[in-house]
Parts: sequence; C-alpha cells; structure tokens
Amino acid sequence: MAGLTTFLKRGLLLVCSAVILIASSPVRAQEGYRGIIPLVTTREEVEKILGKPTSGTRYEFKDKRVTVIYRENACADRDRSCSCLAPIGTVLFISVEPYGETFIKDIIPQPGSQWRRYEVMDHVTGIHAYTNDKTGVTYEFEASDGLIRDIIYGPAQAMCERLSNRSFPLSEKCGTEKGPTPAGRPF
Repeated sequence: MAGLTTFLKRGLLLVCSAVILIASSPVRAQEGYRGIIPLVTTREEVEKILGKPTSGTRYEFKDKRVTVIYRENACADRDRSCSCLAPIGTVLFISVEPYGETFIKDIIPQPGSQWRRYEVMDHVTGIHAYTNDKTGVTYEFEASDGLIRDIIYGPAQAMCERLSNRSFPLSEKCGTEKGPTPAGRPF
C-alpha cells in the first residue's frame, strides 16, 4: 500500500508541475505553427518537426506550402528590432499558403477583437490582411471573396517584449552565433 501511495503522490506532483509549467509559459501554442515558435525555434528543431525542406526553406505538403524564414545575418550594433534580438539560425516567420479553399469569414472573430484589418501594400493588389499583434498571426486574403492566400506566424508581442527587456549587453543580443545564452536560446 505504501508503494501505491508514493506512486500516486509522484504522479500528482508530476501533473501539478506540468500544469504550472504550461500556465507560466510566455508563449502559447497558438502563437506558432505546429510547435514552431518565432524567435525561439532553431533550424534543427524545425527539421525535426517538418523534415528536410523541399527547396531552400520551403516545405511542400499535400494541402499547403510552408516557408520558414530564419535570422541569417548579424544586425547593426545598435539595432534593437525584435528580429535582431533572436540568435542567428532562429525562426523569424513561418508562412503557410493553404491550397484548399479557406475563407477569412470562417476564421476571424467578430469586430472588436484583437484583430486589425488593413490593405497589403505589396506587388499584388486586392489583398487585405487581419493581424493580431499579441499572437503575431496574420491572415492575408483576397478582398473580393475572402479566400485566404497566406497565414503568417510572426513573433508574439510578449516574446518581443521579453527579448527587448533582457539585462545583458546589446552586443550579446545582436551579431552573435549563439545569442544571449550558451544554448543559443533567447531565454
């Protein structure tokens, strides 16, 4: 009976620890794509999740094309932009282009939510977007019919704030191979 009690206590402790860890995590799963979190996940980790890229940093799947953009180069000494604060080789953005017909009206909640709408001023006209700065997610869609063209997973606001508030010298944040910590992770 004592063995069972010890086993149950350890199991309860493990479950409680997991709940606390998840609840205190600064980045929720919805702020990334399939566990790939901008400013956190490395190229090696992406390849463990998605496999080897089809071409460059592009992955082709039956129902979508995924392109992963990494921080490739050192930043200027005084650059404090969010993407500059991540270590080289870290994911900056994930672009998911769905092949099926998914419409913006089926995804974006009602007005008054944390989404803001704008027209994409790019080489293609008639494309609008909804962006949630808090989560870093953007949906680009055809203005005429609402067909989603691209889902972009960028840095979550909390992660940018967390990186910009670090107390180590700026030279350790920008332009190094491993970034601020020996493991190459932003925290």
